[in-house]
Amino acid sequence: MKPAKHKRKGIERNSTTGKIIKFVYLLILIISFFKIYPYVFDEKIDLNGDNTQYYLLGKSIAQGDGFSDIKSPEKPPSNRFPPGYPLIISSTIKLFSDDISTIKYANGFLFLASIVVLYFFLVLISKNIHLSFVTSLLVLFNSHLLKSSVIMMSSISFLFFSLMALYFLINLDFEKPFYKNLGFYLMLLFVAFSYHIRSAGLALVGGVALALLLQKKWKYLGAYIAGFIFLCLPWFIRGKVVGVGGTGGYLGLLTYKNPYRRELGTMELGDWFTRVFKNFERYVTHEIPNGCFSFIQVKYNDPVLISEWIVGIIIIGIIVFGLVKLKSSRTIIFSYLLGSFGIFLLWPDVWYGVRFVMPVLPILIFLFIYGVYLILLWLCKFLNIKNQFIQQALIPLSLLLAIPLLIKPQIEELHKKASYNYPPNYQSYFKLASWSKKNLPDTSLIACRKPGLYYVFASRFSCNYKRSIVKEEVINDFINKGVDYVVIDELGYSSTARNLVPAMKSYPMKFKKIKQIGKSNTSIYEFRPDLGYDGEWKDGERSGYGKYVFTNGQKYEGQWDKGVRNGYGTLTLKNGYTASGEWKDDKMNGEFEIRTKDNKLEERAIYKDNKKIKIIK
Repeated sequence: MKPAKHKRKGIERNSTTGKIIKFVYLLILIISFFKIYPYVFDEKIDLNGDNTQYYLLGKSIAQGDGFSDIKSPEKPPSNRFPPGYPLIISSTIKLFSDDISTIKYANGFLFLASIVVLYFFLVLISKNIHLSFVTSLLVLFNSHLLKSSVIMMSSISFLFFSLMALYFLINLDFEKPFYKNLGFYLMLLFVAFSYHIRSAGLALVGGVALALLLQKKWKYLGAYIAGFIFLCLPWFIRGKVVGVGGTGGYLGLLTYKNPYRRELGTMELGDWFTRVFKNFERYVTHEIPNGCFSFIQVKYNDPVLISEWIVGIIIIGIIVFGLVKLKSSRTIIFSYLLGSFGIFLLWPDVWYGVRFVMPVLPILIFLFIYGVYLILLWLCKFLNIKNQFIQQALIPLSLLLAIPLLIKPQIEELHKKASYNYPPNYQSYFKLASWSKKNLPDTSLIACRKPGLYYVFASRFSCNYKRSIVKEEVINDFINKGVDYVVIDELGYSSTARNLVPAMKSYPMKFKKIKQIGKSNTSIYEFRPDLGYDGEWKDGERSGYGKYVFTNGQKYEGQWDKGVRNGYGTLTLKNGYTASGEWKDDKMNGEFEIRTKDNKLEERAIYKDNKKIKIIK
């Protein structure tokens, strides 16, 4: 009876023919990768600031500085990203090189490994090697995943380790006690490391727990929870010590209405409902359709069209149909997707794009293809086509005909982007960074937008500016950090015009331009905190008590009104002499005391419009 148990309609699981076909398909996948990956490989550093942060963290670990922010002078402990992907980068640096292209190739290797794992994973749950091959090939040619594989982001490494976790979970032999089950320990390790790669890996953690719960594997569930806590405890404790509540990076920003504009405050009850609806709308009409089939173009700034709703609902409907009809591992897949989209719906709606949904794209693509396959299979039965080869092999393989239509324009676009230079605004930015490397002291601290990118090209300490509409807060932040230089860029981020430029215009004496790139506005300024105005403001003008240091060495300290000196104040000259008295409309008007630098009274006199008109004995 055992041989019959292992049969699949048409091909025996352990037959020689089946093994040959499986091997041939695997070989095609590997060859396809080595054909397509060099074609889309981009040697340039990605302009996403996060990828440079990962790179610098990996470099910090590799050079012995620990998990630290090496672009800051104090090299403080980093608390934004989990350590998993930086550890992979540091291993690549130690084994090979810190060259960015080398690290990208390591990411490419993980993508290939992900495709291989996905192929065997799908064979297990679909029981159809042809369908598994077609899905894996479509995933390999997915432009979003390919793009992510040629930049230094954590998506691909998370994809690999999460797929490994699911693979071992599906293969678990629950007849064995958990403590004697090697597969259980491997599954636990892959889940824990996935969480250490991305904080959103909590979806995988919760999905596995839910799957064990629904299957009533109580001992396994208890051991899984205890093991996960044990493996994550060091990172959680470190998070508490350095000021992160254990969940780290992105999850710690969920409570802000807008993580990029924290002055807007934190979420209230009604805001959560609004956010969930906006995210639901976007995932249905944009992220899932475009993620699975990148030829479906989306425009985030335009109103959502009815046609986009229809297309999204059809795609998701087929995905759900495929999931419902999935006989093997349906509970596991459902639990993982439920946990993932539970987090996605709570994501700040300013975080949009396919990159967040990318780790579950292979599963969504498979479920869609599986759903389409089942519909075509039903059509065969309706037409009374009973040939097993047609049903099990020809129908899945016929889906390959859609590959050129689906992927060619997107692959060509990636190839073009890899061939192009940086956009002009970033070329100016990087030229300025290279100039800084040659001309500024190596201890300099430069405030700029995208400080990670600037540091990579400048090899000078860098930091962000405070994103506050209160100009004094921006300036005081520079002073507190010990900023030496400030960069004005043309990268297109609103915070530069909203936060940085107004602060600099309000304190012009504190900033001296020392370099401008060509005809662009990309410039670097020396920050001179002792110069210019420090004091009270009203309606955007200097008003109240304040101090002003002039470039000629003179200093005024006293009352201001309507932006100029008005009221009692003291002017200190470069030689140390002081003149104290009444000012009106920025001029000496009234009785003044003139004292030497030793504070000895020199004379008393009455001034009008800065002119001495009478000496008082």
